[in-house]
Order: sequence, then structure tokens, then C-alpha cells
Amino acid sequence: MAGSLSVALLTCVLPVSRSYATPGVEQRGQQLFATKGCPRCHGPNGVGGRKGPDLQLVRKRRSRESMVDQIRDGGKEMPAFGTAMSQQEIEDLVGFLRAKRKVVMPPREEAKQQSGGGPKQPQ
Repeated sequence: MAGSLSVALLTCVLPVSRSYATPGVEQRGQQLFATKGCPRCHGPNGVGGRKGPDLQLVRKRRSRESMVDQIRDGGKEMPAFGTAMSQQEIEDLVGFLRAKRKVVMPPREEAKQQSGGGPKQPQ
């Protein structure tokens, strides 16, 4: 009886605890984000996306399951990554995105222009 109760309690607790990424999951997810092409649309580390949305607070807009579905199946303008990534890689990427807590402002256009990264100013 005690064994059954432990399994039942564990089953109830697991879905809640999966929303918090361990440091290993976060690191693997961050590496996947960088190497699977995510920054092209969503910006470095999900900050300041131009083609795709900024992902800093995506955990507030989407559930874990919704994020997994979006990455695996694609949708709207996002391509599907279900054949390019394993289920574990998708889970790690979602763990990284759900762990993002700090909002970082993307660099402003003026800062790019001052550093020489923007259009030249007339002299």
C-alpha cells in the first residue's frame, strides 16, 4: 500500500516539477538555441527577435506543452523542428526558455549607429 501511495504522489508531483529546468537542462537548451538557428529569427538568447517573437517571457504566454508542440510541429511562420531535433532536445530547449526570468532590452538602433554598425551620418 505504501508503495502505491508513493507512486501516486510521484505521478502527481512530476508534471509540476518539470516546469523548472535543472542547470544541465538550461545549459543544453541554451546551446541548442544557439546551434539550431533560433537566433536568426528570435535574436541572441531569445532577446529582440525581428522575424520571430522575443522569447524572454514566453513562459508567461505559453504552457510547456504548447511550446513543445510549436517547436516540434512549427506553425505560422516558424518551421517544424520535429525531424531535426530529438524529443529530449526539444524538452531541453523548452526548459531553457521556461527558465528565462530576466528581461534584457535589445540594443537600440542609436547605439548601433554610434558604434559604426548603422548607416553613416552625413558630415
